[in-house]
Formats: sequence, structure tokens, C-alpha cells
Amino acid sequence: MLLTRMCQGISRKREVQALGSRLRLIITCALLMVSLGCTAFAARASLGAYQNFQKQSALAREGDVSTIRPWMTIPYIAHSYHIPESYLYQTLHLASTAPSRHVTLHALATRSQRPVQQIIHKVQEAILTYRKQHPHGRQGYRPWIMHRKNRIPVTLALKL
Repeated sequence: MLLTRMCQGISRKREVQALGSRLRLIITCALLMVSLGCTAFAARASLGAYQNFQKQSALAREGDVSTIRPWMTIPYIAHSYHIPESYLYQTLHLASTAPSRHVTLHALATRSQRPVQQIIHKVQEAILTYRKQHPHGRQGYRPWIMHRKNRIPVTLALKL
């Protein structure tokens, strides 16, 4: 009788072990499927972000003022859109002091208690107005290009 109980106990242990290993396999497969799903979701989101970045980058290279965002600073905008910083500071009625050089448009809007979209719109209008007044800057004349080797200003002009 003791022997039969021992045999039954051993067979139950094997059943429990077999059930435990099946359960572990099922849980492992389920976790693997969840991780694959998360990876696919992240890859899709990354691809969308990359495509959006490429689109915004192309628009910015073309000089589209709609790409101006609240995180941008006046020097960054001036450099990106080839507009003198002083012109933008003058348009916004700001002093071009060292601390204000690192302030974003959002922070400028907060300081002046105006909506950030109003500041962005004003900067966009300033860029478009400057381009109308100085059309040569958009036709290939770019004195801001520096020769890398000697840091000598290089002027490029299109011959018409």
C-alpha cells in the first residue's frame, strides 16, 4: 500500500511538473507575442515620426515659415531662415541682449503675456516682409556661407 501511494505521488509530481513546464511555455509564448506586438507598434510610431521629420525638414529647407515652432529661439530662426537677428528683435520690439538670445518663442510669449501663436505669426510675417524687401537673398546670394578651411565669407550669386 505504501508502495502504491509512493508511485501515485511520483506520478502526480510528474503530472505537476509537466503541467508546470507547459504553463511556463504558454506564458513565455504569450510574453513573446506581447513583446513582438510592442516592437511592431514602436517601429510604426518611429517610422511615422521619421517621415514627419523628413517632411518638416524639407519644408524648412525650402524656407516655409509654417515650420516655425514655439521651441525655437530668435538666433535659430534667423539662421534657419537667413534673416538678420537684429531685424527679428526689432520686429518683436526686443533688445538683443545675451540672456534674450537663448529664450524660446514660448518663453517670450509668456513674458509678454501674449499667446505664443501671436508671436509665431508676427515672426512669420517679419520673415515674409524681409524676403519681399530683400529678394536677392532667396535667389542664390548667400553671404552667410563661410569657406570651412579659412573661415572666409564666400558670396554666391546666380548669374542671370
